[in-house]
Amino acid sequence: MNNDKMVKDIRRITTYLKTTITILKKILLSLRNLEVDVKRIKELEEKKEPIGAIWYDTASVSSTSPYEKQFDITPLFSCRFQNNGPDEVLIQINNTYQFELASGSSYEVDYGYPKIKKISLVCELGKTATVEIKGTH
Repeated sequence: MNNDKMVKDIRRITTYLKTTITILKKILLSLRNLEVDVKRIKELEEKKEPIGAIWYDTASVSSTSPYEKQFDITPLFSCRFQNNGPDEVLIQINNTYQFELASGSSYEVDYGYPKIKKISLVCELGKTATVEIKGTH
């Protein structure tokens, strides 16, 4: 009887160990995949390459007095503006670079690194514009 109990215990322990080994193998595989992902993220950070995430917004500015709409955003590498009108709009980037965008026209800015942190849209008195903004993180 004592031998039978020992055999059952050994079988139970063997099954437990096999299950534990299977789980540990899965954990090891997950850790290897995670290591590859972390390495890729570090490479992208070092190269300062866009990760491909897109930021998109449409803003309508209309005013009976000068009006400004601002976006404080996660830094973008590039940004494309499309003015759907009906009037022109003044676009300012990071409170420094600015340009006027005519109705029906588009303009793209690409710095090659994450520089665009703030975008402002300004319409003059009595003017209205709808601007589509698409940026890349």
